[in-house]
Amino acid sequence: MISKSRVMLYVHDVDQMATFWTEELQTTIVETMALPAGYHGQVIKISDEFELVLFPKEFAQKYSPEVPTTTPSLMFYSNRFEQMHKIISTAGEITDNNGTATFNFHDPEGNYFVMAKA
Repeated sequence: MISKSRVMLYVHDVDQMATFWTEELQTTIVETMALPAGYHGQVIKISDEFELVLFPKEFAQKYSPEVPTTTPSLMFYSNRFEQMHKIISTAGEITDNNGTATFNFHDPEGNYFVMAKA
């Protein structure tokens, strides 16, 4: 049985992105990972079962060129949906998606995500 999941996001600026996730989405940095050649990654706790790991794209391209660095399409569910819509500065319009209220938002690097009402 799987008890936790991590998704790796490859970004240009790890610190800027960590700030976005912690300030805009009220998440927590739970680990800073030292990587070779002075690079670092940040582990962002989204929930008890899910974390994002922010890695520098430059690091991945240098040390793991076989790893795709495109951003996955991620959808988050929140029981604080309306509050999240108010606090995320890049939140789009709330729409109905097959009976579920959703809105999209983007990070400072232009990657889009979806928030759905739990």
